[in-house]
Amino acid sequence: MTILNKLFQSEDKIITDLSVLQQVSRKTSFEECDKLNIFNRMRKLIKSGKLWTQGLGLSAIQIGIDLSALYYEFNDKIVELVNPKIIEQTSKYIAKAEGCLSFPNQRIDTYRYKSIIVEADTRITEKEKINLYLNFKFSADGVEAQIIFHEIDHLNGLTIFDRRAVITPIKKEFPKIGRNDPCFCGSGRKLKKCCIDIYEAQQTTHFYETKE
Repeated sequence: MTILNKLFQSEDKIITDLSVLQQVSRKTSFEECDKLNIFNRMRKLIKSGKLWTQGLGLSAIQIGIDLSALYYEFNDKIVELVNPKIIEQTSKYIAKAEGCLSFPNQRIDTYRYKSIIVEADTRITEKEKINLYLNFKFSADGVEAQIIFHEIDHLNGLTIFDRRAVITPIKKEFPKIGRNDPCFCGSGRKLKKCCIDIYEAQQTTHFYETKE
């Protein structure tokens, strides 16, 4: 097994090196992950309060271990996934100002999906009860889907920058009217005495569209 940058001996840290984050994590098992105490280490780091923003999930690669494992907390449950993959995704949308623990103080708009179906070896802790499911398929929506998609991207060597939503300006021309010309509304009054505020707002409004 390759352990990137060696196992941290004193304190786990979030990897910010893009060359590390772009590596594809290899398949693993709960037995191997538990031997390295990976899930507890990720949970401890998220709960430490030393991160630049509150984290909801982590992938193993973000603490320097190239194993296909991720951890997240949502709605009072702890979810640990091994070898996860998204097998279905629907309703693409733009997630505004998405952040990542590996890129401190950076937020960008990304493409995500409102609903996904995931397949993984899955361990869920809820109300102190632990359930383990092998080759488990489950659906996730909304914020939970975004968390899982984000962390699976890490396991595939992708970051938020690979999901950047491209927003391009649309050129929209408005008729040019002088301040002393008749107002465009048809009132017969001069523009400066009528709808000047609306006209000036039109001249400075930017229109955008998203493109793949």
